[in-house]
Amino acid sequence: MKSTAFLAAALAFAIPGIAQAQDMRDPAPGRQVVDPRGDYVATIVSVDQAAGTAVVDTGTRRGTVLLATFGQSTRGPMLVTTRAQLDELILAAETAQANALNAAIVPAVAVFDANGAPLGTITEVTATGMVLVEGVAGTFYLPRTGFRLVSSQLQALVSTADVTAQLAAKK
Repeated sequence: MKSTAFLAAALAFAIPGIAQAQDMRDPAPGRQVVDPRGDYVATIVSVDQAAGTAVVDTGTRRGTVLLATFGQSTRGPMLVTTRAQLDELILAAETAQANALNAAIVPAVAVFDANGAPLGTITEVTATGMVLVEGVAGTFYLPRTGFRLVSSQLQALVSTADVTAQLAAKK
């Protein structure tokens, strides 16, 4: 869901004529987003003004879009896409993100902890989805689902302190 750039680019370039609004009719949590015909597209879940993004929920999927992709209508925030198209764009962004993460979980890749500190290097990925990391605190396994990509950096969803404490408890 954090494929903001992909989703924003898809909205801005795949659908010509997107309206760029200055005030965007206050996209705020709970506001409904409509398409140019006034049909419901999604509900705004949260807004991050600093990042210039909003999380929207279509009822089927949640995705992050740039505030700049919102236009304005008499009914409030508008996206120049239907609900079905937005669902497809969010799915494509999620798929791209999952593919990028899977491609990054391979031997010899550096792993950082949840705080961005060096944690170790992947030495093996098992057929059962376990990832062996040789790290600063020792050697340990994490499930493949215990990772995320942050700015092209592979991060484990644990801190170095947590790993150190777990390894010390096993001794």
